[in-house]
Amino acid sequence: MKFNNNDEFRVPDCVFTCKSLTNLELDLSTSYKIILPNSISLPRLKYLRLRNTRFKHDELTKLCSSCPVLEHLDLSGVRSTKPLSITISSVTLEHLVIGGISTTAAMNITISSVTLKNFELHIDKSIRNTLRLYAPNLVYLFLSNLDYLLFEDVSSLFKADVGVQVKPRKPNDEFPMVHAAADTLESLKPLHNVKELTISFQELKHVGRVEELLQKQPFHIYNLQRLELQKMSLSTESVHVIASLLKISPVLESLVVQLCQDVENSDKSESDEASDFGSESEEEMELALHSGETTLGLEGQFTSTMKQLKFVEISGLEGSDSELKFIEILLKNAMVLQKLVLKKDPTGSSIEDITKFCEEVDKFPVACLSLKIYFFFFNL
Repeated sequence: MKFNNNDEFRVPDCVFTCKSLTNLELDLSTSYKIILPNSISLPRLKYLRLRNTRFKHDELTKLCSSCPVLEHLDLSGVRSTKPLSITISSVTLEHLVIGGISTTAAMNITISSVTLKNFELHIDKSIRNTLRLYAPNLVYLFLSNLDYLLFEDVSSLFKADVGVQVKPRKPNDEFPMVHAAADTLESLKPLHNVKELTISFQELKHVGRVEELLQKQPFHIYNLQRLELQKMSLSTESVHVIASLLKISPVLESLVVQLCQDVENSDKSESDEASDFGSESEEEMELALHSGETTLGLEGQFTSTMKQLKFVEISGLEGSDSELKFIEILLKNAMVLQKLVLKKDPTGSSIEDITKFCEEVDKFPVACLSLKIYFFFFNL
Protein backbone atom coordinates (compact mmCIF):
# COMPACT_ATOMS: atom_id res chain seq x y z
CA MET A 1 0.00 0.00 0.00
CA LYS A 2 1.29 3.47 -0.83
CA PHE A 3 0.30 6.86 0.55
CA ASN A 4 1.37 9.82 -1.56
CA ASN A 5 2.15 13.25 -0.20
CA ASN A 6 -0.83 14.80 -1.98
CA ASP A 7 -3.46 12.91 0.06
CA GLU A 8 -3.65 10.05 -2.38
CA PHE A 9 -3.71 6.34 -1.65
CA ARG A 10 -2.52 3.90 -4.28
CA VAL A 11 -3.56 0.27 -4.07
CA PRO A 12 -1.04 -2.11 -5.65
CA ASP A 13 -1.88 -2.65 -9.29
CA CYS A 14 -1.92 -6.41 -8.81
CA VAL A 15 -5.10 -6.12 -6.72
CA PHE A 16 -7.02 -4.77 -9.71
CA THR A 17 -5.64 -7.30 -12.16
CA CYS A 18 -6.09 -10.45 -10.10
CA LYS A 19 -7.78 -13.07 -12.29
CA SER A 20 -8.95 -15.24 -9.36
CA LEU A 21 -10.23 -12.54 -7.00
CA THR A 22 -13.95 -12.97 -6.17
CA ASN A 23 -14.40 -10.65 -3.13
CA LEU A 24 -12.85 -7.21 -2.62
CA GLU A 25 -13.34 -4.85 0.32
CA LEU A 26 -11.56 -1.52 0.69
CA ASP A 27 -12.07 0.47 3.88
CA LEU A 28 -10.16 3.71 4.47
CA SER A 29 -10.65 5.60 7.73
CA THR A 30 -8.73 8.55 6.30
CA SER A 31 -9.50 11.28 3.79
CA TYR A 32 -7.16 9.86 1.17
CA LYS A 33 -8.32 9.54 -2.40
CA ILE A 34 -7.94 6.13 -4.02
CA ILE A 35 -5.89 6.15 -7.21
CA LEU A 36 -6.73 3.33 -9.57
CA PRO A 37 -4.27 1.85 -12.08
CA ASN A 38 -4.68 2.57 -15.77
CA SER A 39 -5.51 -1.06 -16.45
CA ILE A 40 -8.22 -2.88 -14.45
CA SER A 41 -9.34 -6.44 -15.03
CA LEU A 42 -11.30 -8.38 -12.42
CA PRO A 43 -12.97 -11.12 -14.46
CA ARG A 44 -14.23 -13.16 -11.48
CA LEU A 45 -15.07 -10.45 -8.94
CA LYS A 46 -18.62 -10.93 -7.66
CA TYR A 47 -18.60 -8.89 -4.41
CA LEU A 48 -17.20 -5.35 -4.14
CA ARG A 49 -17.44 -3.17 -1.04
CA LEU A 50 -15.94 0.31 -0.82
CA ARG A 51 -16.11 2.21 2.46
CA ASN A 52 -14.85 5.69 3.40
CA THR A 53 -13.27 6.27 0.03
CA ARG A 54 -12.87 9.14 -2.40
CA PHE A 55 -12.87 8.63 -6.15
CA LYS A 56 -12.84 10.63 -9.28
CA HIS A 57 -16.24 10.18 -10.87
CA ASP A 58 -14.99 8.51 -14.02
CA GLU A 59 -12.76 6.14 -12.01
CA LEU A 60 -15.69 4.73 -10.07
CA THR A 61 -17.54 4.09 -13.32
CA LYS A 62 -14.40 2.56 -14.79
CA LEU A 63 -13.99 0.20 -11.83
CA CYS A 64 -17.56 -1.08 -12.03
CA SER A 65 -17.37 -1.61 -15.77
CA SER A 66 -14.18 -3.66 -15.32
CA CYS A 67 -16.01 -6.29 -13.26
CA PRO A 68 -18.01 -8.26 -15.86
CA VAL A 69 -19.59 -10.72 -13.38
CA LEU A 70 -20.13 -8.35 -10.43
CA GLU A 71 -23.25 -9.30 -8.44
CA HIS A 72 -23.05 -7.28 -5.21
CA LEU A 73 -21.83 -3.69 -4.91
CA ASP A 74 -21.76 -1.77 -1.62
CA LEU A 75 -20.66 1.87 -1.61
CA SER A 76 -20.68 3.62 1.78
CA GLY A 77 -18.93 6.65 3.17
CA VAL A 78 -18.20 8.00 -0.31
CA ARG A 79 -16.90 11.55 0.03
CA SER A 80 -16.69 14.48 -2.36
CA THR A 81 -16.40 18.26 -2.19
CA LYS A 82 -17.46 18.67 -5.82
CA PRO A 83 -20.70 17.73 -7.61
CA LEU A 84 -20.85 13.95 -7.45
CA SER A 85 -22.00 11.81 -10.35
CA ILE A 86 -22.33 8.05 -9.94
CA THR A 87 -23.13 6.04 -13.07
CA ILE A 88 -23.46 2.27 -12.84
CA SER A 89 -24.39 0.05 -15.76
CA SER A 90 -24.28 -3.73 -15.42
CA VAL A 91 -25.80 -6.89 -16.88
CA THR A 92 -24.92 -9.03 -13.81
CA LEU A 93 -25.46 -6.79 -10.78
CA GLU A 94 -28.18 -8.09 -8.41
CA HIS A 95 -27.64 -6.17 -5.16
CA LEU A 96 -26.64 -2.50 -4.89
CA VAL A 97 -26.28 -0.45 -1.72
CA ILE A 98 -25.21 3.21 -1.70
CA GLY A 99 -25.08 4.91 1.68
CA GLY A 100 -23.29 7.36 3.91
CA ILE A 101 -22.71 9.80 1.07
CA SER A 102 -20.80 12.88 2.25
CA THR A 103 -20.76 15.80 -0.16
CA THR A 104 -21.33 19.54 -0.02
CA ALA A 105 -22.42 19.69 -3.65
CA ALA A 106 -25.19 18.26 -5.80
CA MET A 107 -25.27 14.53 -6.52
CA ASN A 108 -26.56 12.74 -9.60
CA ILE A 109 -27.00 8.96 -9.68
CA THR A 110 -27.77 6.91 -12.79
CA ILE A 111 -28.37 3.17 -12.44
CA SER A 112 -29.03 0.83 -15.36
CA SER A 113 -29.20 -2.92 -14.81
CA VAL A 114 -31.54 -5.59 -16.14
CA THR A 115 -30.47 -8.02 -13.41
CA LEU A 116 -30.75 -5.73 -10.37
CA LYS A 117 -33.13 -7.16 -7.73
CA ASN A 118 -32.37 -5.10 -4.60
CA PHE A 119 -31.36 -1.44 -4.49
CA GLU A 120 -30.86 0.73 -1.39
CA LEU A 121 -29.88 4.39 -1.40
CA HIS A 122 -29.28 6.06 1.97
CA ILE A 123 -28.37 9.75 1.83
CA ASP A 124 -28.63 12.71 4.15
CA LYS A 125 -31.51 15.11 3.55
CA SER A 126 -29.10 18.05 3.20
CA ILE A 127 -27.65 16.65 -0.04
CA ARG A 128 -29.19 17.94 -3.27
CA ASN A 129 -29.76 14.89 -5.44
CA THR A 130 -31.36 13.31 -8.48
CA LEU A 131 -31.83 9.64 -9.35
CA ARG A 132 -32.42 7.99 -12.71
CA LEU A 133 -33.21 4.28 -12.42
CA TYR A 134 -33.67 1.58 -15.05
CA ALA A 135 -34.14 -1.83 -13.40
CA PRO A 136 -36.96 -3.86 -14.97
CA ASN A 137 -36.39 -6.86 -12.66
CA LEU A 138 -36.06 -4.91 -9.42
CA VAL A 139 -37.94 -6.50 -6.48
CA TYR A 140 -37.01 -4.32 -3.48
CA LEU A 141 -36.27 -0.59 -3.46
CA PHE A 142 -35.23 1.66 -0.57
CA LEU A 143 -34.72 5.38 -1.17
CA SER A 144 -34.23 8.08 1.46
CA ASN A 145 -34.52 11.85 1.09
CA LEU A 146 -34.81 11.98 -2.68
CA ASP A 147 -35.29 15.34 -4.36
CA TYR A 148 -36.00 14.22 -7.91
CA LEU A 149 -36.82 10.73 -9.17
CA LEU A 150 -36.94 9.38 -12.69
CA PHE A 151 -37.99 5.73 -12.89
CA GLU A 152 -37.47 4.54 -16.44
CA ASP A 153 -38.58 0.96 -15.67
CA VAL A 154 -39.24 -0.71 -12.32
CA SER A 155 -42.13 -2.84 -13.53
CA SER A 156 -41.30 -5.91 -11.39
CA LEU A 157 -41.07 -4.01 -8.12
CA PHE A 158 -42.80 -5.78 -5.20
CA LYS A 159 -41.77 -3.69 -2.18
CA ALA A 160 -40.66 -0.05 -2.01
CA ASP A 161 -39.61 2.21 0.86
CA VAL A 162 -39.37 5.78 -0.39
CA GLY A 163 -38.46 8.89 1.57
CA VAL A 164 -38.83 12.13 -0.33
CA GLN A 165 -38.07 15.72 0.57
CA VAL A 166 -41.04 17.90 -0.27
CA LYS A 167 -40.08 21.16 1.41
CA PRO A 168 -39.16 23.87 -1.16
CA ARG A 169 -35.59 24.99 -1.13
CA LYS A 170 -34.66 28.61 -0.52
CA PRO A 171 -35.12 30.74 -3.67
CA ASN A 172 -31.42 31.65 -3.80
CA ASP A 173 -30.32 28.03 -3.75
CA GLU A 174 -28.28 27.07 -6.82
CA PHE A 175 -29.86 23.63 -6.94
CA PRO A 176 -33.33 23.51 -8.59
CA MET A 177 -36.18 23.83 -6.13
CA VAL A 178 -37.48 20.57 -4.75
CA HIS A 179 -40.80 19.47 -6.17
CA ALA A 180 -43.80 19.82 -3.90
CA ALA A 181 -45.46 16.67 -2.62
CA ALA A 182 -47.84 16.64 -5.57
CA ASP A 183 -44.94 16.29 -7.99
CA THR A 184 -43.39 13.71 -5.69
CA LEU A 185 -46.51 11.59 -5.91
CA GLU A 186 -46.43 11.97 -9.68
CA SER A 187 -42.90 10.56 -9.71
CA LEU A 188 -44.27 7.47 -7.95
CA LYS A 189 -46.48 6.58 -10.91
CA PRO A 190 -44.06 3.88 -12.15
CA LEU A 191 -44.59 2.06 -8.83
CA HIS A 192 -48.05 1.01 -9.99
CA ASN A 193 -47.23 -2.72 -9.62
CA VAL A 194 -45.85 -2.54 -6.08
CA LYS A 195 -47.68 -4.52 -3.37
CA GLU A 196 -46.00 -3.02 -0.30
CA LEU A 197 -45.16 0.67 -0.13
CA THR A 198 -43.67 2.82 2.62
CA ILE A 199 -43.56 6.59 2.14
CA SER A 200 -41.67 8.89 4.48
CA PHE A 201 -42.41 12.50 3.64
CA GLN A 202 -39.96 15.15 4.79
CA GLU A 203 -41.68 18.39 5.77
CA LEU A 204 -45.16 17.12 5.05
CA LYS A 205 -46.81 20.53 5.48
CA HIS A 206 -46.13 21.36 1.83
CA VAL A 207 -48.73 18.99 0.40
CA GLY A 208 -51.51 21.30 -0.72
CA ARG A 209 -51.49 20.26 -4.40
CA VAL A 210 -51.95 16.52 -3.93
CA GLU A 211 -55.66 16.47 -4.72
CA GLU A 212 -55.17 18.82 -7.66
CA LEU A 213 -52.56 16.48 -9.16
CA LEU A 214 -54.71 13.38 -8.80
CA GLN A 215 -57.64 15.14 -10.45
CA LYS A 216 -55.62 16.44 -13.40
CA GLN A 217 -53.33 13.44 -13.88
CA PRO A 218 -55.00 10.46 -12.19
CA PHE A 219 -53.06 7.26 -11.67
CA HIS A 220 -53.56 4.14 -9.56
CA ILE A 221 -51.38 1.69 -7.67
CA TYR A 222 -53.57 -1.24 -8.60
CA ASN A 223 -51.74 -4.01 -6.71
CA LEU A 224 -50.93 -2.15 -3.49
CA GLN A 225 -51.98 -4.20 -0.47
CA ARG A 226 -49.98 -2.59 2.35
CA LEU A 227 -49.25 1.13 2.75
CA GLU A 228 -47.11 2.61 5.52
CA LEU A 229 -46.85 6.38 6.01
CA GLN A 230 -44.05 7.66 8.23
CA LYS A 231 -43.38 11.06 9.79
CA MET A 232 -46.99 12.09 9.42
CA SER A 233 -49.05 14.62 11.33
CA LEU A 234 -52.83 14.53 11.28
CA SER A 235 -53.26 18.10 10.05
CA THR A 236 -55.93 18.94 7.49
CA GLU A 237 -53.53 18.58 4.55
CA SER A 238 -52.04 15.35 5.90
CA VAL A 239 -55.47 13.76 6.21
CA HIS A 240 -56.19 14.80 2.62
CA VAL A 241 -52.95 13.06 1.61
CA ILE A 242 -54.09 9.85 3.30
CA ALA A 243 -57.48 10.06 1.58
CA SER A 244 -55.84 10.69 -1.79
CA LEU A 245 -53.47 7.73 -1.42
CA LEU A 246 -56.32 5.44 -0.41
CA LYS A 247 -58.24 6.62 -3.45
CA ILE A 248 -55.51 5.51 -5.84
CA SER A 249 -55.05 2.16 -4.05
CA PRO A 250 -58.27 0.22 -4.81
CA VAL A 251 -57.21 -3.11 -3.24
CA LEU A 252 -55.41 -1.77 -0.17
CA GLU A 253 -55.92 -3.99 2.90
CA SER A 254 -53.42 -2.66 5.46
CA LEU A 255 -52.65 0.93 6.46
CA VAL A 256 -49.93 1.86 8.97
CA VAL A 257 -49.48 5.50 10.02
CA GLN A 258 -46.51 6.56 12.17
CA LEU A 259 -47.18 10.02 13.56
CA CYS A 260 -44.43 12.53 14.20
CA GLN A 261 -45.95 15.31 16.26
CA ASP A 262 -43.14 17.81 15.75
CA VAL A 263 -42.97 17.37 11.97
CA GLU A 264 -44.62 20.76 11.45
CA ASN A 265 -42.01 22.49 13.60
CA SER A 266 -38.83 20.74 12.48
CA ASP A 267 -36.08 22.77 10.82
CA LYS A 268 -37.73 25.96 12.02
CA SER A 269 -35.07 28.29 10.66
CA GLU A 270 -35.30 26.77 7.17
CA SER A 271 -39.07 26.98 7.35
CA ASP A 272 -38.90 30.68 8.17
CA GLU A 273 -36.61 31.31 5.22
CA ALA A 274 -39.03 29.54 2.89
CA SER A 275 -42.09 31.33 4.28
CA ASP A 276 -42.88 32.79 0.85
CA PHE A 277 -44.25 29.39 -0.10
CA GLY A 278 -46.97 29.65 2.55
CA SER A 279 -47.58 27.86 5.83
CA GLU A 280 -50.42 27.06 8.21
CA SER A 281 -50.24 27.08 11.99
CA GLU A 282 -51.16 24.00 13.97
CA GLU A 283 -54.12 25.82 15.52
CA GLU A 284 -55.42 26.88 12.10
CA MET A 285 -55.11 23.35 10.72
CA GLU A 286 -56.92 21.79 13.65
CA LEU A 287 -59.66 24.42 13.41
CA ALA A 288 -60.03 23.70 9.70
CA LEU A 289 -60.29 19.98 10.34
CA HIS A 290 -63.22 20.60 12.67
CA SER A 291 -65.09 23.03 10.45
CA GLY A 292 -68.33 21.51 9.21
CA GLU A 293 -67.48 21.89 5.53
CA THR A 294 -63.99 20.37 5.83
CA THR A 295 -65.13 17.41 7.93
CA LEU A 296 -67.99 16.67 5.56
CA GLY A 297 -65.63 16.84 2.58
CA LEU A 298 -63.17 14.43 4.20
CA GLU A 299 -65.88 11.95 5.11
CA GLY A 300 -67.05 12.06 1.52
CA GLN A 301 -63.55 11.17 0.30
CA PHE A 302 -63.13 8.27 2.72
CA THR A 303 -66.57 6.79 2.03
CA SER A 304 -65.48 5.23 -1.25
CA THR A 305 -61.81 4.59 -0.44
CA MET A 306 -61.93 2.03 2.37
CA LYS A 307 -63.83 -0.81 0.77
CA GLN A 308 -61.02 -3.36 1.19
CA LEU A 309 -59.31 -1.97 4.28
CA LYS A 310 -58.97 -4.73 6.93
CA PHE A 311 -56.11 -3.57 9.18
CA VAL A 312 -55.09 -0.11 10.45
CA GLU A 313 -52.33 0.81 12.88
CA ILE A 314 -51.70 4.36 14.13
CA SER A 315 -48.73 5.00 16.41
CA GLY A 316 -47.48 8.15 18.12
CA LEU A 317 -50.96 9.39 19.09
CA GLU A 318 -51.23 12.30 21.52
CA GLY A 319 -55.01 12.27 21.84
CA SER A 320 -55.62 15.58 20.06
CA ASP A 321 -59.04 16.49 18.69
CA SER A 322 -57.77 16.20 15.11
CA GLU A 323 -56.53 12.65 15.76
CA LEU A 324 -59.86 11.66 17.31
CA LYS A 325 -61.73 13.13 14.35
CA PHE A 326 -59.64 11.08 11.92
CA ILE A 327 -60.26 7.88 13.92
CA GLU A 328 -63.98 8.65 13.95
CA ILE A 329 -64.04 9.05 10.15
CA LEU A 330 -62.07 5.83 9.80
CA LEU A 331 -64.44 3.79 11.97
CA LYS A 332 -67.53 5.14 10.20
CA ASN A 333 -66.29 4.34 6.70
CA ALA A 334 -64.13 1.19 6.87
CA MET A 335 -66.84 -1.38 6.17
CA VAL A 336 -64.67 -4.52 6.47
CA LEU A 337 -62.10 -3.28 9.00
CA GLN A 338 -61.21 -6.21 11.26
CA LYS A 339 -58.43 -4.81 13.45
CA LEU A 340 -57.50 -1.30 14.61
CA VAL A 341 -54.31 -0.81 16.64
CA LEU A 342 -53.84 2.52 18.42
CA LYS A 343 -50.49 3.25 20.07
CA LYS A 344 -50.33 6.25 22.39
CA ASP A 345 -47.07 7.22 24.10
CA PRO A 346 -47.86 7.97 27.76
CA THR A 347 -45.04 10.52 27.99
CA GLY A 348 -46.65 13.78 29.03
CA SER A 349 -50.08 12.13 29.32
CA SER A 350 -51.85 11.53 32.60
CA ILE A 351 -53.96 8.50 33.41
CA GLU A 352 -56.99 10.76 33.06
CA ASP A 353 -55.95 11.80 29.55
CA ILE A 354 -55.43 8.20 28.47
CA THR A 355 -58.77 7.13 29.96
CA LYS A 356 -60.54 9.99 28.22
CA PHE A 357 -58.94 9.06 24.92
CA CYS A 358 -60.17 5.47 25.19
CA GLU A 359 -63.65 6.58 26.20
CA GLU A 360 -63.90 8.93 23.23
CA VAL A 361 -62.88 6.21 20.77
CA ASP A 362 -65.38 3.77 22.29
CA LYS A 363 -68.20 6.26 21.62
CA PHE A 364 -67.60 6.39 17.87
CA PRO A 365 -70.04 4.52 15.59
CA VAL A 366 -68.44 1.48 13.95
CA ALA A 367 -69.24 0.35 10.41
CA CYS A 368 -67.95 -3.21 10.92
CA LEU A 369 -69.46 -4.91 13.97
CA SER A 370 -66.72 -7.56 14.11
CA LEU A 371 -63.99 -4.93 14.48
CA LYS A 372 -61.47 -5.41 17.30
CA ILE A 373 -59.72 -2.31 18.69
CA TYR A 374 -56.42 -2.63 20.56
CA PHE A 375 -54.99 0.19 22.70
CA PHE A 376 -51.28 0.39 23.56
CA PHE A 377 -49.87 3.14 25.74
CA PHE A 378 -46.16 2.46 25.46
CA ASN A 379 -43.63 2.49 22.63
CA LEU A 380 -43.46 -1.10 21.49
